[in-house]
Amino acid sequence: QMTARDQSEIEKVITVCNWVNQQWKHHGDCPKQQNDPIGILEAARNGSQFSCYEYSMVTAGCLNSIGIKSRIVVLLSKSVEYRNNGSYHVVAEAYLKDMKRWVMVDAQFNAVATLNNHPLSIVGVQVALAKNLSGIEFGNLNELLYEDYYRDMQFHLFFLYTPFDNRPIGPDTNHEIEGGVMLLPLGVTSGPRSFAGAPVERFIT
Repeated sequence: QMTARDQSEIEKVITVCNWVNQQWKHHGDCPKQQNDPIGILEAARNGSQFSCYEYSMVTAGCLNSIGIKSRIVVLLSKSVEYRNNGSYHVVAEAYLKDMKRWVMVDAQFNAVATLNNHPLSIVGVQVALAKNLSGIEFGNLNELLYEDYYRDMQFHLFFLYTPFDNRPIGPDTNHEIEGGVMLLPLGVTSGPRSFAGAPVERFIT
């Protein structure tokens, strides 16, 4: 119903991102309470607060439910193995069939990435920031946060990781789901072995 009046998939993505952003207040150090979109939303209605991971999981779940293929992507800083706090960030990425491109969606900050009004993938954001291109926008991102967000994106966009299996992991899911794809910068031969104190195993680089 929320996206019924939207004319394009990017409009639907922006609508969903804005809605998810308003469902709870961010709490980066919250204990993990729920691991599926519906459970997270139910807990949020009861006053729970969640981190970037939950924003991204709910965003991807909502977009997949309306036919827009989406996935969770973890952005890892160069120093992620040695820092437990602030060394990674989690966003969603959605594939727009009508435009044949991916777009980065960060519901924690209500940010949808574009370059000169064209949707920008996570790798596209990484390249645009590295080249200091003009025309980078992050949708409804609060203008007061723009400079901090821009700087934080530069810091976090070193390694990129996404799991192969996009199903939400909940109480009825096989907990042995492992592996994924990690993108490394040119010249870097291996990815981090852990982040946030947890081991990272069986991924393809």
